[in-house]
Amino acid sequence: MIPYSRTGRMTLKGTLTGHSIALFNLFTSAVEELDGITDGEFSLTGTPEFPILNGRMAIQEGTAHLPAADIHLTHLNANATVVNSKVQIHQLNGEWLGVRTPPQTNRMAISGSLDLTKAFADIGSIPMNIVIQPGKFFLSYPGLIQGKVDLRDCAIQGVLSIRRLPSGKIQTEGPHIQAGIALAETSVFLPKAEREKDKLANPTLNISVDFGQNVRLVGGDVTNLIATDLTNLVLNMEVEGENLRITGPWSEPLMIGSLALPKGSIHILGREFIIVPSAAQESF
Repeated sequence: MIPYSRTGRMTLKGTLTGHSIALFNLFTSAVEELDGITDGEFSLTGTPEFPILNGRMAIQEGTAHLPAADIHLTHLNANATVVNSKVQIHQLNGEWLGVRTPPQTNRMAISGSLDLTKAFADIGSIPMNIVIQPGKFFLSYPGLIQGKVDLRDCAIQGVLSIRRLPSGKIQTEGPHIQAGIALAETSVFLPKAEREKDKLANPTLNISVDFGQNVRLVGGDVTNLIATDLTNLVLNMEVEGENLRITGPWSEPLMIGSLALPKGSIHILGREFIIVPSAAQESF
């Protein structure tokens, strides 16, 4: 048996060639099916609690699956360097496709930095500054959103905190997500019940949303029709508006702005109420 110490010194050097990136599948459940043609080298020194990583890595024609969001990535090309555990992502692009993206393939590109200096401490933290390049996506997440999303800008900044609880579970918080989004030919679904606590970090949001053509707000299958919470309405409405601000934590977001509901229907207490366009109202 080899004794293990979180404070013991270590020195490890290696190279990454061929499909050796697939070895990382053994050490994390956050990414699955990781593969690709790899070229890189690294050195790992310091202690298990505060490792010091240096090196570089390039990946061509890679693949990966992110199970938390059910995202399948293909044609991944990446180029990154690490200096004293600070990662600089010079290039990371690929295609996002699968059951969550019919009927089109979404192309994405990411760059930025991560600081892994304290990532493995008992109360770990990963400062980050990630930029996702603008792009047009089609998303299909039942009960959340389905349709076209135009991502105009997106930055993920701040600190991802990782706390290892005595029970062995991992608790995460942060960082901040700032984005501009335009929706068109899209259905946005209200939650049917109280949302289950997310397994991912609870980021702070600062998002601006524009509602274009044929955007609908849909909700239903609820049990308490007396409460004032919108989730207790059965509705199907067309939505129009610009610059709706969504701020605050992901678990309890605050929405600020004005929306128009030109047409649609609301079912409540067994009755249906129809919203008709203003021009049609003149006939009543």
